[in-house]
Amino acid sequence: LAQALSVLQQHVQLMAYEKLRDQVLAWLQTIETRVSRLEPVSVEMETIKRQIDELKPILKEHRDYGMTIDKVMDLGNAYDALIRPESPTRRRSSVSPVKRTSVTASPLRRTSQDGSPSPTKVSAFGLQSPVSPGGSSGFGSRRSSQDGFHLDETTSVQQELTEINNRYTLVGTRLSDRQSELEAVREELRKHLEHLRTLGQFLDKVQRSLPKESVPNSKDDADKTGKLIKGILEDMYEKQSLLDSTRSGISDLLKRKPSAAGADNLHDELTDITSRWKSLNDICKNRIQLMEDVKDFHDTHDSLTNWLAAKERMMTVLGPISSDSRMVQSQVQQVQVMREEFRTQQP
Repeated sequence: LAQALSVLQQHVQLMAYEKLRDQVLAWLQTIETRVSRLEPVSVEMETIKRQIDELKPILKEHRDYGMTIDKVMDLGNAYDALIRPESPTRRRSSVSPVKRTSVTASPLRRTSQDGSPSPTKVSAFGLQSPVSPGGSSGFGSRRSSQDGFHLDETTSVQQELTEINNRYTLVGTRLSDRQSELEAVREELRKHLEHLRTLGQFLDKVQRSLPKESVPNSKDDADKTGKLIKGILEDMYEKQSLLDSTRSGISDLLKRKPSAAGADNLHDELTDITSRWKSLNDICKNRIQLMEDVKDFHDTHDSLTNWLAAKERMMTVLGPISSDSRMVQSQVQQVQVMREEFRTQQP
């Protein structure tokens, strides 16, 4: 009678365990599929916000399902404890001679969310995180402790519980990694967009500050305009480091996520800012050069005007052609000198 009751108890325990185990495995398959199908992290602020909102219920579902994982662990361990006395004795791996020992395993429990076992729920098999060095990073990977029992030396129930624990932990790791990535990219993108807005506003200010295109009427006007444009160019040089760091940061982000949603728009925004910057920079340099040319023109004009005035005075000094041959010879020589000076002044 006692044996019959024991068999009945084992059967009831097995049915309860297998029913919940199947539910847990189906849930794991579903959530693994959902996580695998999550779209890549975007580089567009509104899309990132949507992705964060979409992730929250999955994180909550995974966290809340921990109680069910604990329950299936309890049922599995309880059933394993019932059948263990009837199972063959197992050998512990050791450098010492192998001895046949009776093994009493502590119940398996799920790993806590941070990857370390809960103080009151320590795994008897020293389960490692599925993403720890040397472990498989895929869903459904099987791991056993390096210093505990080998999988082929554990019961099938223990192997199933280990599998469930590893898969549940790996889903949590992937969800946590995605949450961290979303938050990091959102902050990185926020900084880049803020810098782009700052640069855009600065370029608008530069555009408004540029003097209207015109040729100055005097050297003083050209000098004033040139100094004004040089001041604008100095301001651009001061902002150059912000442009360079923003361009480098966005280029690095796009290199890491070339096909992410919003990548094309972000690239276009950066291209627009850099193109406007180069255009205004070239305009400033060309206008400064023009002002220098205008100043040179006025200097040349003033110099030539003074020289012509001096020559006109010399022409009046020559007076009419003399009737004295000696004076005529002198006048001819003076005219030849003046002609030579005129020739040297030609451009």
